Amino acid sequence: MKKNLEDYSSFFSNLRPEEVHRLAQVAQEKNYSKGELVFSRGEPGNAVWILKEGRVHLQNVSYDGKVITSCIMIAGDIFCCLPALDGKPYTSDAVVIEPSIVLRIPSDFFRQLARENPRFSNKVMCTFCDRLRDMEGKGCQAFDPAELRMARLLLTLGEKFKGEIPLTRQEMAEIAGLTVETAIRILSQMKKEGIIRSGRKMTKVIAPQKLKERVME
Repeated sequence: MKKNLEDYSSFFSNLRPEEVHRLAQVAQEKNYSKGELVFSRGEPGNAVWILKEGRVHLQNVSYDGKVITSCIMIAGDIFCCLPALDGKPYTSDAVVIEPSIVLRIPSDFFRQLARENPRFSNKVMCTFCDRLRDMEGKGCQAFDPAELRMARLLLTLGEKFKGEIPLTRQEMAEIAGLTVETAIRILSQMKKEGIIRSGRKMTKVIAPQKLKERVME
């Protein structure tokens, strides 16, 4: 692979030139269509993935068949550092939501980089800690009122996407742990109150302060 690695993610900014060269020799660019799986839960965690274009959701299915989305990956995001570091299987399905270009980095090479470059290793750990903190927060908030969970989600997604949130109501329901009907009801009420503007596959927070006030209550 001969492309500029910084086109993929700022995650590589701490690598030395020789490390970038070595990485370019082993990394593979892969194209995926909507609905394809980058990997499945239970498969060996033999690679780290960086999203260049598109959108990928990390998902699991509950015992009653409900889809639960744990993470949303957009351009520049790295995912599945933990399975690559500890060698254990992937814990989620990586579902392609829109046509995507993904960079695959073998786990053994990723671990070698982390051992050799302390600054890179620190960046990996900070990324992992951020994800773990987010997951812990979701677990603590699982029994919060539905309106509060949706308010938190909209604030998080608004910051992540820097503007319009390109998710359907069903996708937002899957992330918030709500039924689609409940998500639609809450979003419709927020729209009436002038907190959001929404269309078929788009939501934009236009009154973030009102959401923050609800979260802080």
